[in-house]
Amino acid sequence: MGNVMNGTVPGKCIINSFRDEYFFLSNFYLANVTHDGISYGSNEAAFQACKVVDPKDRKEFAFLNPSEAKRKGRHVRLRGDWEQVKEQIMYDIVLCKFTQNPDLKAKLLATGDAYLEEGNTWGDRTWGTVDGQGKNLLGKILMEVRQVLRNREAGHAACSNKELVVLERSNTWYGGYVMRNGRYEQVFNSHPSCLFASIKSYTDKGYTVKCLDSSMEEEFMKGRESLKDFCEGCIASNDTVTIWRYTSTSPFSMGPKKTYPIATQIKLADYDQCTLSGGFKAVVVHQGMAKGVYEMESGGLVGDTVAMVNADIEASGDMDMMKEQVRKASELRETAQMVSNEEFGLPVKEA
Repeated sequence: MGNVMNGTVPGKCIINSFRDEYFFLSNFYLANVTHDGISYGSNEAAFQACKVVDPKDRKEFAFLNPSEAKRKGRHVRLRGDWEQVKEQIMYDIVLCKFTQNPDLKAKLLATGDAYLEEGNTWGDRTWGTVDGQGKNLLGKILMEVRQVLRNREAGHAACSNKELVVLERSNTWYGGYVMRNGRYEQVFNSHPSCLFASIKSYTDKGYTVKCLDSSMEEEFMKGRESLKDFCEGCIASNDTVTIWRYTSTSPFSMGPKKTYPIATQIKLADYDQCTLSGGFKAVVVHQGMAKGVYEMESGGLVGDTVAMVNADIEASGDMDMMKEQVRKASELRETAQMVSNEEFGLPVKEA
């Protein structure tokens, strides 16, 4: 059995060896994982594949066992930003492993609040520890992923029996709405080809679905916020960030999609920068009418919270498609399709 002990972390049970019953915590454990659109037999193979830039070269790792992948990874032409991105890549892959394999997710959650540490004898003081000394980056990532999964479980329970209203519109698109703070708020705007994925992202969180046909559109849409209303109160001073808004769904939408950018370079003070699943960069706006998560390359509003956006990204699983959507959306920002703030009555000046 793997070692379970009380030690260097006060008040914590420590799992300090990823072997035997805790071997599932190791990157060498054989478990299928899909990352950036490629399926691998282990986390080790996925991680080593990410050392190269070209996705075609990464596919060479898909059928290698962990030891073979590690050896091959030592002889590739290393991507120039590897040291800057390797920890985020490890996090993404570990999250994929325990999201995509429910049995392993249950085992990870069953470790409770135990401190996870990959004690080893092969000299790895970066991802693990040797004689208790080292950065233990893999262990810390595993504990972070465990907390993310625990939060999702709690979020699902909180959403249980809440209602998602799906409205068929006269323009053939579908809107999804949930009740928040006593009023319905739109949570997706989907082409029919995307509708299943949009609904699934909410039923997976515990929502039940109520469908309304297009005859209910006029009544249901009464009192909906206009774009101008949405942007009121967003003027801020001091530290600012530019947010680009779109009239269509977010860059992570699945299926056919049109994106029409609006040049609403809203200045906001209360925000944090973060990295989403798949390495997407984002800004989180915490207060006001523009509250939400914005993907920064394209500028699209992608969701209400980081946890919800990450869940939607992982539910899609098609990283190449999402990156292409982001690329196309960001290119459109420079085209003549943009309109002025004045035309939309926005209360800010364009930068």
